[in-house]
Amino acid sequence: MYNLIHQWIIGLAGAAVITVICKTITPDGKTKKTLTLICGFVLLIALVRPFVSFDYDSFTINTSRFSDSVAAFSEDITETNKNITKRLIEERFAEYIISKGKEQGLEISACTARAELTSDEVWYLSSALIVCQQDSAKRGELGYTLERDFGLDPASIIWAEGAPTE
Repeated sequence: MYNLIHQWIIGLAGAAVITVICKTITPDGKTKKTLTLICGFVLLIALVRPFVSFDYDSFTINTSRFSDSVAAFSEDITETNKNITKRLIEERFAEYIISKGKEQGLEISACTARAELTSDEVWYLSSALIVCQQDSAKRGELGYTLERDFGLDPASIIWAEGAPTE
């Protein structure tokens, strides 16, 4: 593309220089007027030549390829953003579960939360893996809290035995 523009500018400049030289050395009168008309046509041809010989099919194909590349890049960015957002939200859910468990007297040694995206693009807590050693009454209380706060089905909570945190 740069090469085409460069050639166009060189051709236009060359035509302009020849026009100036011809008009300078030509005496006044009908000859100069005729020469001015001819030089005007030469400059006009030099000016529009790239547009006449422009390969519109190639330009359309390249533009389409570029558009496809931009769309693919945009999709990649969107997917990466969703993955990062999901990890951050899952970490926040896990922090909340550990915090609520601590308030209710549970010693949670580990927690992994799983978040899902609704069709309305809203994240929700879909399941949790909670590692602790407490009895089922305290576990049930945390399960109720998660159901109340997030609508998490108690069957989506996986309880595992583990050593308490220090």
